[in-house]
Amino acid sequence: MLQHPSRPRIIHLLVLLLALPTTARAAVDVGYDTQVDFAQFKTFAWTEGGSKAPRIVTENRIHAEVEKELAAKGIKKAEGEADLLVVTFADWSTVERVDAPSFAGLPNTWTGWSAATTVRGSSKGSLKVDLIDRRSNQLIWRGVAIEGLGLDPDSEKVGKKVVKVVKKMFESFPPPKKD
Repeated sequence: MLQHPSRPRIIHLLVLLLALPTTARAAVDVGYDTQVDFAQFKTFAWTEGGSKAPRIVTENRIHAEVEKELAAKGIKKAEGEADLLVVTFADWSTVERVDAPSFAGLPNTWTGWSAATTVRGSSKGSLKVDLIDRRSNQLIWRGVAIEGLGLDPDSEKVGKKVVKVVKKMFESFPPPKKD
């Protein structure tokens, strides 16, 4: 006799299914020097030393979003000397998996059977944004996001992910000074 699942089981399953999309979100972490008074910083400038995104469109989007978030916090871009130096590190990797069927553990050429081999790839990207105190040359704030920013041919999709992770990084910026 077939039994119907109980209501609590169905509700439990629904809660689990609704929670799945939230676990696929970008992992964003922020760290900062608790002794620094971030209110003193009024200007920023880009500095060399990071790693660039594999596509210039993505790199430009990263810079635009960081500039937008800092401007929204009252920190203006300076062409000369600035209070803060900003550097980004965009790292991408592609993982490929090859599925090649075999029969009875034998290579396909031995069996005479023809079977398709498939290659599956996925790309992962991480983005780090560092803020450096120009006067002391010390790292004072770092935002890190790990997300599938990767090598998607649709640069608009990647751009939306960049917007999301940069916004999340800066949502509690500037951090409060802790004594």
